[in-house]
Amino acid sequence: MSPRAVLLARFAAAIVVFSAHSASAAPGGTPELLSSLFANHMVLQRDTPIRLWGRAAPGAKVRVTLSRSAASTRADSHGNWTTALAPLSAGGPYRLEVESGGIHQTVEDVLIGDLWLCSGQSNMAMPVSETLGGASAITASRDSGLRLLKIERRVAAMPETRLAQPVRWQEAAPETSSDFAAACYFFGRKLRQARDVPVGLVSAAWGGTTVDAWRPQDALRATQDRLDELPLLEHYSRDPASAQKMWAERWQNWWRIAQNGTGPSDPWAPGSPPEMRWQRADIAMDWSQWHPGVDGANRLVFFRSTFDLPPADAKQVRKLTFGPVRFVDLAWINGQFIASTSDETRIRSYRVPDQAVTAGRNSVVIAVRSLTEGGGFASNAVLPTLTLADGRSLPLGRSWEVLAAPATLARSPLPPWDARGGISGPYNAMIAPLGKMSMAGVVWYQGEAETLPDRAPRYQDRLASLIAAWRKQFDDTELPFLIVQLPEYRLPSAVPGPSHWATVREAQRRIAGSMRNVLIVPAMGLGEANDIHPANKADLGVRLAAAVNLLATRKGAGPIHMPMSIGPSLTRIWHTQEGVRMRFSSDGPLRALSADMLTGFETCDVGGTHCRFVVGAVDAGDVILKGVHSPRIRYGWADHPIINLTDDTAIPAIGFDEVIAQ
Repeated sequence: MSPRAVLLARFAAAIVVFSAHSASAAPGGTPELLSSLFANHMVLQRDTPIRLWGRAAPGAKVRVTLSRSAASTRADSHGNWTTALAPLSAGGPYRLEVESGGIHQTVEDVLIGDLWLCSGQSNMAMPVSETLGGASAITASRDSGLRLLKIERRVAAMPETRLAQPVRWQEAAPETSSDFAAACYFFGRKLRQARDVPVGLVSAAWGGTTVDAWRPQDALRATQDRLDELPLLEHYSRDPASAQKMWAERWQNWWRIAQNGTGPSDPWAPGSPPEMRWQRADIAMDWSQWHPGVDGANRLVFFRSTFDLPPADAKQVRKLTFGPVRFVDLAWINGQFIASTSDETRIRSYRVPDQAVTAGRNSVVIAVRSLTEGGGFASNAVLPTLTLADGRSLPLGRSWEVLAAPATLARSPLPPWDARGGISGPYNAMIAPLGKMSMAGVVWYQGEAETLPDRAPRYQDRLASLIAAWRKQFDDTELPFLIVQLPEYRLPSAVPGPSHWATVREAQRRIAGSMRNVLIVPAMGLGEANDIHPANKADLGVRLAAAVNLLATRKGAGPIHMPMSIGPSLTRIWHTQEGVRMRFSSDGPLRALSADMLTGFETCDVGGTHCRFVVGAVDAGDVILKGVHSPRIRYGWADHPIINLTDDTAIPAIGFDEVIAQ
């Protein structure tokens, strides 16, 4: 099929009906014909059909114009319409106009260029202002051809068809770039320098999120993941209070089973069994500051306070208010579950059921589950307070009893609607509303949350299903994905051993080796041993932009035998009489940095249980491990590997774990 025929086929395929978008009104009360995504100062994707959609009167004719391109369609019986304009080359600014039934809507200052979606967790969300060289980058950031859209953090139980917050596309400038995702911004800045076409960047990231948070429910079903949580999430979309009670019952049962009879009984129940060692602490302080402090991430702590009420007041208690807390809480009064929240930014305001409070002595217990170092009540938190029907408030003070759960019970379950450890919430609220927007590709920087024993082995399947699901949503089976491979972290190890960080990197590598238009962008060499959020995002942006050029060379080719990474990547490994020989794709000749030998290689038994370090050498364009005849070879297999194989890019070769075919 000729290139023109392919383009025409894509154009025809673009004109399809998809999810209806709710009707809304533009400022001033005029109904919006276009989806709110289409706003002033936006960038639309060049050289591909421009999909547009919105709302109009049922059956009404809709006419759309942009530059020299125009299209007409009719709204369906529900008032939803969709169409596509013929592809345009890079340029602008243009005016996008829509007319239907005497109603006109205009979107001003529209550019045609490259549109990229940047998503992931905290290393993607990290703003320019917190990076190495960020201050000078912000000062020099003014560029009318670089447009930014930051999607605010939000979760939803079911896929939504429009963004909850007003859409504000903004030109890059000191006042807009400071708080924008740094890796995404530096990537876009380099693209602008290299290509001189308009660039639009959409940032949709949330710190601490797992890959499951960004996968639609159908993708979870396809990989048979968390099937017991899906019905509860769907129930939550219809009846949040009822779903919370169901989840609280599951949580309480988890606690009882997890103890296996060795720990205290229900800490939320009234009374104080002898085996419970409650201590007194100031809840206004981060719990790491207590004496003795609660250290480490992923901790679970119970807070308890008792209070006395006369019969008249006991009948009037209506509300329990407190927070925010970091990050997830469950609250009980006299052992009765009240409510739960999994948002560290929200003040809790829980309705107290009738008869939950009795005359005389009562107890309030709040369990708080942290997801990072430190936790408990935020520094600006409202201390727990009961509100009575007559308007009076009963403060419960700041000196409470506390009980830290054993470290073995710290990773308590999270509700399926939790933003970080739940399922589909950020996807439903932040990605699904993007509809079938045409774009150049996706930059994905996520994986730190997967470096756990129960998650790392499944990351390859889960990330592959995310890529497939997003490509399905955006109606582009070859939508490019640039995957930032995790950098080094923690201190180097003197001996070989297991590494969940390396397992996640290997999952990323194998996806790039098996899926079209997926490319690894190594962050190795940019990491910091003592900080999971490395500050050098500028060099990462340069690497990401270089990956776009490499993707262009791969276009139309299969994943096998093609580079899967910028910098060297393994393409073949085999036994010879001399030892193990490896071939790498590379930009220029392979070489060792700072030594005449290559470090970071391991020779292992076939099961990968017993490994030892070996040195390698560059030999006739390959890498050879002389005298090695073992069945399995690893490279860079550690949280913080010491590796020195590179090429003319000076980017480290990506690690691998390969069993050699016999």
